[in-house]
Amino acid sequence: MKAIKGQAAMEYLFTYSWAFVAIGVVFALLIASGVFSPSKYNQDYCIGAGIDCLSIFAQGNEVVIRLRNNMGFDIEVNGIDVFVEGRGANRVQFQLGVWSAGEVRELRIEDNNIRERKLNRLEVSFRYSPCDDGGCVNQAYEITHIVYVTPQG
Repeated sequence: MKAIKGQAAMEYLFTYSWAFVAIGVVFALLIASGVFSPSKYNQDYCIGAGIDCLSIFAQGNEVVIRLRNNMGFDIEVNGIDVFVEGRGANRVQFQLGVWSAGEVRELRIEDNNIRERKLNRLEVSFRYSPCDDGGCVNQAYEITHIVYVTPQG
């Protein structure tokens, strides 16, 4: 009687262990293909106020962001700092000077730390002074945007 129970238990284990092995192999293939990779489903986006991100284009190690001054007044951009994954960007192109309310400008960032097909975090800090009809105020403010981007190859 014990031999029959043992044989039934062994048949049960062998029968269903193949199913578990097959499920494990399928799961491993799904993970390896990148189906569960968050960067595959994340869209590029920008977090910040006062300066709107209209569009983000990223390819290779270059990111182009179209920005609009949405503060409601002119500002004089005195400087810009860009950090890619915590390190200063290699090359940044942006027009400094007075930026009219509602005006659209392009920010170009090129950096070797920008990784293709991976979610990258960029910090973009603008140093500016508000302007009115009498000119620009001699007081500096700073506004920082966080940009998440996944460049394609």
